[in-house]
Amino acid sequence: MEPLVGVLVATIVGGIIGYVTNIVAVRMLFHPEHPVGVGPFKVQGLIPSRKAEIALRLAEVVANYMRPEDVESVLAGAFEEGGIEEYVKEKVVQALRTSRPLRLFSSMSPEVFDKLVESVATSVSRSFSGYARRVGRELAPILAERIDVASIITRRAEEVSLEEVERMFRQVAGPELRRIEIAGLALGATIGFIQGIINYLLLPYLL
Repeated sequence: MEPLVGVLVATIVGGIIGYVTNIVAVRMLFHPEHPVGVGPFKVQGLIPSRKAEIALRLAEVVANYMRPEDVESVLAGAFEEGGIEEYVKEKVVQALRTSRPLRLFSSMSPEVFDKLVESVATSVSRSFSGYARRVGRELAPILAERIDVASIITRRAEEVSLEEVERMFRQVAGPELRRIEIAGLALGATIGFIQGIINYLLLPYLL
């Protein structure tokens, strides 16, 4: 084999080996999902084998940064939003329109009935929403202390399928994973090139 051809072949083979090796390494982050016997060894993807531990660590990190004051602020803000008033008003309107005693007014004067329903629903919803805000401000710190953020996150993380984890991971780190594969190609080709130089250009003159 001509020396230059040998160097070229070694470079190409090295690049292919490095590229395929890194592709397999990236894939083994997620696969196989369950342990597979390979001779005396058991092989399993990194993330599947450490899923529970990853979920726990993720929950601990989030819980450390999410203080009770943050949870309290979220809960209090939920009570302050205007959605409560609209919800209560809608429910009161439905209840009044299906009330048999009040339906007598609708047959006598639909316009008066609609105004009556609207007035009562508005008054009740405003009163209730004001009361809900006051109760919410009082309950928010109590509930914030009792909510175990870490347990919630751990449970939800464990419920996420591995397919979803892989999809999200590839969406976030897809370009980086691709660079790892290309780096394997470049590194393998470089090593193959150096070996080719040594085997086909240097050794024949040294021996």
